[in-house]
Amino acid sequence: MKSPYLLALILCCFLAACDSSKKVSKSKDDGKIEVVFLHINDVYEIAPLEGGKVGGMARLATLRKTLKAKNRNTLTVHAGDFLNPSLIGTLKHNGERIRGRQMVETMNAVGVDLATFGNHEFDINMEDLQKRLNESEFSWTTANCLQVNGDKKTPFYVEKNGSKNFIPETYTYVAKDQDGTLIKVGIFAVTLPSNPQDWVHYEDFYEEAEKAYQFLSENTDVVIGLTHLEIDQDLELAKRLPNVPLLMGGHDHDNMIHQVGESTVAKADANVKSAYIHTLSFDHATKKATIHSELKVINESIPSDPEVQKVVDKWEVIMMDNIQELVEKPNEIIYQTTTPLDGRESSIRNRQTNLGQAITQSMLMASKNGAVCAIQNGGSVRIDDQISGDVTAVDIFRALPFGGAILDVELTGALLKEVLDYGQLKKGNGAYLQWGNILWDTPTAGWMIQQQPIDLEKNYKIMLNDYLILGYDIPFFKEENPGVLSVDRPDKESDDPRKDVRIALIDYLKTL
Repeated sequence: MKSPYLLALILCCFLAACDSSKKVSKSKDDGKIEVVFLHINDVYEIAPLEGGKVGGMARLATLRKTLKAKNRNTLTVHAGDFLNPSLIGTLKHNGERIRGRQMVETMNAVGVDLATFGNHEFDINMEDLQKRLNESEFSWTTANCLQVNGDKKTPFYVEKNGSKNFIPETYTYVAKDQDGTLIKVGIFAVTLPSNPQDWVHYEDFYEEAEKAYQFLSENTDVVIGLTHLEIDQDLELAKRLPNVPLLMGGHDHDNMIHQVGESTVAKADANVKSAYIHTLSFDHATKKATIHSELKVINESIPSDPEVQKVVDKWEVIMMDNIQELVEKPNEIIYQTTTPLDGRESSIRNRQTNLGQAITQSMLMASKNGAVCAIQNGGSVRIDDQISGDVTAVDIFRALPFGGAILDVELTGALLKEVLDYGQLKKGNGAYLQWGNILWDTPTAGWMIQQQPIDLEKNYKIMLNDYLILGYDIPFFKEENPGVLSVDRPDKESDDPRKDVRIALIDYLKTL
């Protein structure tokens, strides 16, 4: 007769074996896996906007941690435009222009995994871009942007500890879930050639995207895109690459999502007012990838991550110290608007906007010599965004980071017409002009000043920003031009609002 203890031991071993068998069965690779992409684009501001109501990189960091806690296979990607423009980027810290350093430091703290170039990354000079690349703890990829070195075109690189690591044309993300399912996701990135620089070469983004896709499709399970293109270009790319289930885009600043066949094209709102959460589900048995996209609004309902907030606070203090040299209460609400003030480049460099009108009207209000009209180059507005809700002095400094004096100028009608004509020819560029008390009369194809056709023999008193009369945007428009009859500059040490266009605009908005 067997011992009852022995029987009990045999029974325990049997039950344990059964339980172990069940665990093995449960943990068996089912061939299905989900990968999450947290997608942002066109982020120029690290702190919340609209009085703290929307945006904020510290809030994004909290969202990222929440997603990773649910699915460790979460990749945070940036579809370009973050090194410029920004108010902080124009300031100096420790004697050196910041030029995007605050954004790279913040993105490092957030835990961004992958980024590509936007057109604004090439606003700063090559030396400063190289510094930002070297400071990056996240990966970069681009299929069509190259650096020009003499007669050679070479990849951009990140230098760490004296070693150059060239930015690859593609990026592969390898993920594994709890039951052992593996997936290789190939990612390509392309950028539109809207910012020509003599040290940057853009390959054709359609051709390079197609080449990258061909390479990745042979080496990964699924291929997706990270793009900085205009929406029409994204939609065309989706048509050309029907087997790419997802294009995570940038450049456009308002959230959108489009379906092209079985491909999803999506863009979030600028300045992390929202982010897209894309869940890619893949089945190895069918080789089928499906995409579920959710737009997540970033607002006060999401707490700020404490560690990232420390980084943001550091740079905010630097910014506020600079603003307070000109404005006593930077966060005071000076104006409230339900219609956003439009400072987007696509708007203010192509047509008259309400922000442009506000600037030129503020210049007229500040005039000391009875100016009848005002002009301002669209390129002086650097926010590339809209200002909504409660408007503060900080918002005005964001819109006009370079500031500068505004001048009472008298000039001939002939020169004024020549300047206005030139501005029209430069539509789409920074030399395009915003006007105040000026109209273009389509029936007569002529300019109207105070509702009268411009008189070439008459002299006009106008207001303009000091940059405009230096001849940078309009080559012939310089103070020594015979058509410039007089220039009245403000005393920089006085309380004259003309000493800084931002002060004039703040004063004007307070009267509305």
